[in-house]
Amino acid sequence: MIILERYYKKFRSLSKRKNTSSTEIQMRLDVKNSQWKSIIVSLPDGFSDMVFTPGMEQQWLDLLNSCKEFGSWTYEKLSKRILNTLVNNGGILLYNKNQPIASAALCYHASLDDVSVLMYVVVKKKFRGLDLGKFMIARLLNVAEASNFESVILKTNTHRVAALHIYFLFGFSLENGPSEILMKKKFAGTHRKNHEE
Repeated sequence: MIILERYYKKFRSLSKRKNTSSTEIQMRLDVKNSQWKSIIVSLPDGFSDMVFTPGMEQQWLDLLNSCKEFGSWTYEKLSKRILNTLVNNGGILLYNKNQPIASAALCYHASLDDVSVLMYVVVKKKFRGLDLGKFMIARLLNVAEASNFESVILKTNTHRVAALHIYFLFGFSLENGPSEILMKKKFAGTHRKNHEE
């Protein structure tokens, strides 16, 4: 937990600096890792969840377009990036007063054997801080385990500090490769101190 808090503080301080560019990073979670299984999150009163089924595309599109975090969405983009590779039961939408307010997707890619991809975790700003992202991630990790995936990967950016905090909490770690090398350079002091403790 000490390592998690130090990374979180470091990410937060970097994100507050002006003219700091965001770095894309890739993270991985071993589905057999039991750390994520100890995180129990329930939806607050007045919220409900639904697994994506055909016919809900417009709701998902409207949500993604209203949040604007991932650019402008069309049906073609939704199909290409999410629906065509969606794991069975891997799409989740959360509702408040029958309005979609959050979503996340668990997808597969033919080039990644036994690996699923957590994608497009989004919560409308008004509803952040209610553990909705945690709820969706926990739900989709259960789907990954039930679908016999060995691991889950995701891509995010260093400026998404709150999301990074949640990912580390679930047990995601930085993936080997250029992104990890960049992260180690940015956090070299913290990285060394954490391993010395």
